Amino acid sequence: MSLPKASDLRGLSGLELKQKRDSLERELHDLRQKRVTGQLEKPHFFKLVRRQIAQINTVEREKETGKEPAAKAPAKAKTVKAAKKDTKETKKTTKKTGKSK
Repeated sequence: MSLPKASDLRGLSGLELKQKRDSLERELHDLRQKRVTGQLEKPHFFKLVRRQIAQINTVEREKETGKEPAAKAPAKAKTVKAAKKDTKETKKTTKKTGKSK
């Protein structure tokens, strides 16, 4: 069992999303019953099913509000090493010119 891509979920209609969420909620209920009776073999499925439900809820909410999907975080412009190097260079120029920012 793996998480579906959010782009795949966005292609589904509202009714299909609701049906998928309902089936996942039933599956989560079944997992809880198995845990109580001691028959649960794969406890990591709880996390996967809960995340799938949350993902579907997010896509449904996006469709309701008409918002675009959240953008991915931009790539980091500099590494930590580069940032430290820039800080050192700034300190050197400040010492030479005697001006601070």
